[in-house]
Amino acid sequence: MRNSFLKKMLVLVVATMLLSLLLTATIYRVTVRRSFAVIKADDLTQDAVLISDYYLAYMGGLISAEAFHDYINANSVANTISVFVYDQSGQLVTGLANAELREAVEVYLPIVMEGETVRAVPEFSFYSAGSALVGIPIQVRGQSVVLGAVFLVQPLIEMEPAVDSMTLTLYATMLIVMGFVGIIAIFASQRFARPINHMRDIALIMASGDFDVRADERPRDEIGQLGRSLNYLSAQLSATIGELVLERNRLKSILDGLNEGIIALDADGCITHINPALQRIFKFDTGEDGAARREDVIDDAGLWEDFDRCIHGALPVLRSYQREGRTYRVNISPLTPEGCCEGAAGAVALFYDITQSERLEQSRRGGNMSRMFPMSCARRFPPCGDWPRRSPTASSRTRTGECSIMGIFSGSPSVWRD
Repeated sequence: MRNSFLKKMLVLVVATMLLSLLLTATIYRVTVRRSFAVIKADDLTQDAVLISDYYLAYMGGLISAEAFHDYINANSVANTISVFVYDQSGQLVTGLANAELREAVEVYLPIVMEGETVRAVPEFSFYSAGSALVGIPIQVRGQSVVLGAVFLVQPLIEMEPAVDSMTLTLYATMLIVMGFVGIIAIFASQRFARPINHMRDIALIMASGDFDVRADERPRDEIGQLGRSLNYLSAQLSATIGELVLERNRLKSILDGLNEGIIALDADGCITHINPALQRIFKFDTGEDGAARREDVIDDAGLWEDFDRCIHGALPVLRSYQREGRTYRVNISPLTPEGCCEGAAGAVALFYDITQSERLEQSRRGGNMSRMFPMSCARRFPPCGDWPRRSPTASSRTRTGECSIMGIFSGSPSVWRD
C-alpha cells in the first residue's frame, strides 16, 4: 500500500462505486414508488370493473342489496381498499364516512360520470408513499349510458416493506460488487504500477551517473514509448557528459601544465581547483582527498579579502604580491554566469611571477641613466671660470651651448622614463 499510484487507483475505484451506490439507491427509491403505484392502479382497475358488474347485477335484481354490500365490505377489509359507489344522479350508494377521503374522490366524479376513466398515482417521492386512486364509469357493455361510478382508493403504505427490502438488497449487492471490483483494481493497479516503478528505478540509477542501464521498450503502448524516451535521454546524457568530461580533463591538463599559479573558487569561496604551479609558490600540502582549506593554501588574509570582494562585487581585482623575495602579479577575475546580475558564481586567480621582468626593467632603467649621464662629461667641460677668454661672439656661443647642455641635464627625470 506504499505505492501512491495503487492508493490513488483504489481510492478512485472505491469513490466511484460509492457514488454509483448512492445514486442508484436514490434513483431506485424515488422511482420504485411510482412503479409500484402504477402496478397497484392496474390491480385496482380490475377490481373496479368487478364491482361495476356487481352493481349492474344489483341494479338488475340479480343479487340482493345485502349480497352486494357484503361483497363490497369483504374487498374493503381484505385489501384495505376504500370503495365508493355512486348512482347515476351522483349520490353515494356505499362508501366510508371519511369526509376528507370522500372529498378527494368527488373531485374526479364529474369526469367519471362523463364516461372517462381516472387513475391518480403519487408523483416521485423519496419518503411518503401516498395512495392510488382509480375511478371508472358503470356502463352496460355495448352502451354509452353512464349508470354510475366506482372509485377505489388504496394507501400504498403496504408496499413500504417491499421497497425497503429491495433497497437493502440493492445495497448489499452493490457492496459485494464493490469488494470484487476493489480486488480487481488492486491487481490491475499493481500491474500498471510495476513498469512505472521500474522506470523510476532506472531514472534514479541514471541520476547516480550510470547510463548503461536501459528501460523496457517492448510494450507497444504508452509505457513502451516512455521507456524508449528514457533510453534516448540516457544515451544523449551519456554522450554529452562524456564530452564534458573530456573537455574538463583537457582543460585540467592545460591548467596543470602552466607555469603560472592558478586557483579557482566557487560562489561560497571554497577552493575547487589548484594547479601544481600554485602549490610550488605557496608550498602547501593537500589532504588525502585532494582538498585543502583556504588558510592552509594562502596564509594572507588580504588576498582572501580581495577574493571575497571579487566574488560578491563581480568585479576583477589586479594587485601585486610579495613572497620570499619574489614578486607576483595577481589577477583575480569573477566567474559571472550569463544572465546573472547579482554576484558571481566564483572566481579564478592567476599568479604570474614578474620578478625577472622587474629586475630587467630596473637594469634597463639604470643603463639608460648611465648613457644619459656619462662620467667623462665633467672632464670634457671644465668649470666656467677656467675657460679661456675668447671674443665676445665666441664667448656668447660658448655660454649658449653650455646653458643648453646644462638645461638638458637639469630636466625632469620623467622625461626619460620609458
